[in-house]
Amino acid sequence: MVVTGVLLAFSGFGLVDSMFEAVSAFSTSGLSVGIVSVALDMHLKLALSILMVVGRVEILPFLVTMTKIRN
Repeated sequence: MVVTGVLLAFSGFGLVDSMFEAVSAFSTSGLSVGIVSVALDMHLKLALSILMVVGRVEILPFLVTMTKIRN
C-alpha cells in the first residue's frame, strides 16, 4: 500500500492524495480523488489493480496462495 502511494507521489501527485488512492484501492471502497483515469501510466494502473485484488481476497489467503505457488 505504501509503495503504491509513493509511486503515485513520485509520478507528480500529492502524497496525501496518493496515499488516499492506495488505501481506497486496498479497501475496495470505490472512493477517489481523481488520480485514477485513462491517462494514468500502465505501471500505476497495475499497482492499483494488484492492491484491489489483494484487498478483496484479504491479505492472509493471498500470502498463503503465493507461498504455495512458489513451492
